[in-house]
Amino acid sequence: MALAHAALQQDALEDLAHASDDDSSVDTATNLGNQTVKDKIDRSKEVNLSDENAFPSLGTGSSTRPASLWGKMKPSLKPVTVSSSQVVTASDLVTETLKLEAAQQQARSLGRNQTSDVVRDVQKSTGTTVQMSTAQKTGTTVFIIRGKPDAVVLARRTLLKELGKKVVLKLLVPSLVRPYIIGSKGRTLKTIIDKTGAKVQLPKRDETSKVEQEIDPEELVEITIEGDFDGANQARKEIEAIVAERTSSTSIKITSIPSDFYGLLTLRKAEIKAGRDVKIKIPSASFTEDVPVAISVSGEKSLVAEVKVQLESLYEDLQRTTIPTSFPVAKKQHKFIAASIQDILTSTGCSVTVPPPSSTSDHITIRGPGANIGAGITLVMEKANSMAIDSLEISRAHQSSANQVHHAADISNFLRKTDQLQALEKNHSVSISIPSEAQLLSGTKVVYDITGKSASGVSEARAGIIALVNGLKPEKIQRLTIEPLLHKKITGPKSKNTINIRKQHEVEVVFPSPEVDNDQVVLVYSGTASTPEDISVAMQQAQNALKELLLTAGQIVSESIVVPSKHHSVIMGKNNTTLNAITGGSDATVRVVFGQPKEDSITVRGPSNDVTRVIKDIREVAAEAENSEVANSFKVEFEFPSQFTKNLIGKGGANISKIRDELGVRIDVGDEGKITCQGPQRNVEEAKSRITMLGDRLADETTFKLKIPAEFHGQIIGQGGKFVKRLEDKYQVQINFPKTTNESAAAEESSSKNEVTVKGGKKGATAAKAEIMELFEYENEHSHSVTIEVLQKAVSQIVGKSGSAINELKDETHTRIDIGQSVSSDDDADALVSIVITGKKSQVETAKKSILEVNSEVADTVTRTLIVDPAYHRTLIGPGGSNLRDLVVKAGGPDDASLRARMVRFPRTGVDSNEVVLKGSKKVVDKISKAIEKIIGDASSQHSEVTMVPKEQVRIIIGRGGNKKSELESKFSVTIDIPRADANGAADVPVKVLGSEDGIASAIAEIVKLVKVPESETVQVPRKLHRQVADGGSFIRKLKIDYKVSVDHDGHEIPKAATKAVQGGQNGIARIDDDDDEGEHSNAWSVTEVAGSGESGDIPWVLKGDAAQIAKAKKALSSAVSQAASQTHVGHLSVPAAKHRFIIGQGGSTINAIRTESGTKIDVPRNQGDEVIVIKGSKEGLEKAKALILEATTAPSGGGRREH
Repeated sequence: MALAHAALQQDALEDLAHASDDDSSVDTATNLGNQTVKDKIDRSKEVNLSDENAFPSLGTGSSTRPASLWGKMKPSLKPVTVSSSQVVTASDLVTETLKLEAAQQQARSLGRNQTSDVVRDVQKSTGTTVQMSTAQKTGTTVFIIRGKPDAVVLARRTLLKELGKKVVLKLLVPSLVRPYIIGSKGRTLKTIIDKTGAKVQLPKRDETSKVEQEIDPEELVEITIEGDFDGANQARKEIEAIVAERTSSTSIKITSIPSDFYGLLTLRKAEIKAGRDVKIKIPSASFTEDVPVAISVSGEKSLVAEVKVQLESLYEDLQRTTIPTSFPVAKKQHKFIAASIQDILTSTGCSVTVPPPSSTSDHITIRGPGANIGAGITLVMEKANSMAIDSLEISRAHQSSANQVHHAADISNFLRKTDQLQALEKNHSVSISIPSEAQLLSGTKVVYDITGKSASGVSEARAGIIALVNGLKPEKIQRLTIEPLLHKKITGPKSKNTINIRKQHEVEVVFPSPEVDNDQVVLVYSGTASTPEDISVAMQQAQNALKELLLTAGQIVSESIVVPSKHHSVIMGKNNTTLNAITGGSDATVRVVFGQPKEDSITVRGPSNDVTRVIKDIREVAAEAENSEVANSFKVEFEFPSQFTKNLIGKGGANISKIRDELGVRIDVGDEGKITCQGPQRNVEEAKSRITMLGDRLADETTFKLKIPAEFHGQIIGQGGKFVKRLEDKYQVQINFPKTTNESAAAEESSSKNEVTVKGGKKGATAAKAEIMELFEYENEHSHSVTIEVLQKAVSQIVGKSGSAINELKDETHTRIDIGQSVSSDDDADALVSIVITGKKSQVETAKKSILEVNSEVADTVTRTLIVDPAYHRTLIGPGGSNLRDLVVKAGGPDDASLRARMVRFPRTGVDSNEVVLKGSKKVVDKISKAIEKIIGDASSQHSEVTMVPKEQVRIIIGRGGNKKSELESKFSVTIDIPRADANGAADVPVKVLGSEDGIASAIAEIVKLVKVPESETVQVPRKLHRQVADGGSFIRKLKIDYKVSVDHDGHEIPKAATKAVQGGQNGIARIDDDDDEGEHSNAWSVTEVAGSGESGDIPWVLKGDAAQIAKAKKALSSAVSQAASQTHVGHLSVPAAKHRFIIGQGGSTINAIRTESGTKIDVPRNQGDEVIVIKGSKEGLEKAKALILEATTAPSGGGRREH
């Protein structure tokens, strides 16, 4: 010890000696601890005070912005060093030497005595011993500090703070590093300040921050450091270290390149990287959300800069060499295009941009080389039309519903919850898209989109949806308004309460998703009751059960408290962790709003008990927030079962990290299960609660090992693991089956391969075990199986389209049918396939019989090719395939069109072939072959005749969709051959008719009659009466229907409607049952004089049709003109709709009598709620009609006219 102490003193004396002047030695030692030291000056250590490199100019007076330390320029500020050394003694005390050059010391007016005062204060406050000596010539002061390590550090820092020269340093750092300098909640910056004693100032965030995508990695911000020269330099070094760590690599986002270039740049991604070690992410041009997108590049800074330049260069090149085009595509087809963007890009070199689903735009944008755009458009349309699509609006299904849209929305939410639509999707291989809950809330109609590869599958799924919707009648669905904050309380843990309601009353309760702010709870009757009365009783009982649950849930209240806004972030915590701990997070029954109605307000809404609890907890957290260090330093220690420590930590620390991240606390797991948790008190307590609950659950965990033969594992697991997943979810257990092993391993572990493990809480595991064993016993009973062999070529018919036949057989026989693989080559016509059928013995035999019957049919199937002159193909097929259908059915073939088409195949249109292929049962094929030969024989003796038809009249013979042509062929047993019309050809087209002589003659006569140019006659009608006569087009339609006469006006402009003021209306006309003091019904109606069109002259009515019918139509037109001329006035009479039936009379007898007697035209409204009757005629006739109508509605019997 003595030797060590002597060595320490010698080192300290040498340091003091270096601080004194060699030529004029003056004893400047201060007796501080009864030790006097004489120094000798070592001139070799003398400092040149004029050296700018050693002591650069400091201060804040310069207005020149400092250069960046992170660019190409070298730092303008060099570090100022302080000579310091530390020696550790054997007595746990340390000695440190601190040397301050004259230029590093503050100028002091009180001189040396003031320095001595500072030293004494430091010794007193830190408990250290400080020796000081100053060289007269150089002014260098040396301090020897001795004491405990922490005290020596504090003493050194205090001496520098009090005696060291104050400096101001300015640094330029990349703006993206700013958050790392500050650290989480300012911790990093605080550590730097505490360690160095310097003041560090950063610019405010709102002056430098930008949207993440727009941050420029080259943008710099200025940091100001104030403090003593040593502390300021230490702070600078700390910041430089952070910057160096964070800027060795960088990441940028490029938003200047439009999205329609992304695909084209993707093709050249390898060229862009060119061996550089960088990551380039180019987004897809198909967007799922309306969010900004950008190309991101990350890696070493210089490489990232090179890639950015190259991307921008390529973008400019593509702007010159490519062109864009945009065109509309039905919105529902966009998803098919989006799924094929990469294929289109690879095939055509064109990029495709699809707008997001939320966009109203239906335009697809393609960009690529001009020569490839056409191919790109073609491929886009192919992809768009690659799937069959259908839409179904269900909001019109139940017209008796008070609100059809609401009813349809309730049906949709019910179907979504019960997975019935998913069953349709699986059975028909389709995708069914229904509006989201948010869309259902705001929509005016409810439309389902159905897509699939097969049109028949889409059609069948559509029919299935219609059946589901039609079954959910309005009386089966009711709404109940329940505060959203009570939904979780009402459903109960694991939906226990709503499950009970379903079991007891057969009513499904559908709650809206928590993400949707909706207070409407839907009740759907799902039972078997058929009468409205029984359904109503069940719905009422379910409502009563919900209301009872409401009473126990508590009353909803809102309460506001005042907490300074500066504490709000502490109450919320990082990512709302503290608030989640207070409210319960995803299970919260309260809603907390900050800053409303005032900045310092916090409003809590929910059940009264929960609101009281949450406000109490918020107040406690707010009180803790007054001292953030105290608030975040709450610590608890508790025991956790050590055998479950690995479960707490989780794989790779996943479980414990989740708790840490969600609650923002520090958790340490010690030896033997000792847990230490530190952070905000509320969060720590919540973390402890979660960990304790995990321990309790694991302690309750039970494991069962069930011996079940491996051959039954598949049935227990279920298709796609369906059954096992249901058990795991229902009982909160884990079920493990042994993995498939090779034969040798299986032999060694013959017992374990039959072992099924059930692990979970004791109650849940026991229940899951019971269900599994029950299923095993059932499967064991139904495990009879047989193996049969069928022809490989019969498998497709056994399975059926999309598995329909085999699935139907499985459902009917309740068996499992497994089809194996053929061991023969594909071209072997006699290749066999094994089929294993499992189930009850009787059911297995039934399934076996059905499969073998199909196999026999296929074995009896033959294929025969007939050579038939193409001239007879149309004769064989007949109009709409009628001849072929009759031929096949008579031969014993199928009536189904698709099966018939497979049995008899003609060459496709445009294919020059004379082969007709027959495939089916040998017996049926023989009959069809003979029938075809007979038809050809008869057809060879047929006649033909050509008739010329004007080119413009050919369409009349064909009819819409070829209907008229088919009708003629069927009616006269002929074939009509109409060549394609040549736009530049002759005026007449030769139409060839083939068949018997009588049939040809009759068909040609009918064709001539059809194409005959109709006769016409023109009648002049006064223009002022035209609109009254036409009666909105109804009179013209009447002529067409009654007389087969069409009307046109030879190109003359139709008279415009007169502009007139209508007196009264439904809202302004008195009703005939209104009270009136001036007399009975004196104000019951309004009369207006007809203004006419105001035009002079006539307009031609050209009547076209048969001459005799034209004469009749002309007579009717003349009568209508005369009637219109006499209709000088219009009357509006308001009569309660309930009395309209008295005015009309039985079979219209009363109203017809009134019309005849008054000489007027009377229109009684048909629309419900419309009460105004319109009467047209002379003024006298209107008055007469009014009186007769009033008489009909006021007869003593309650209706009908009085007899005069």
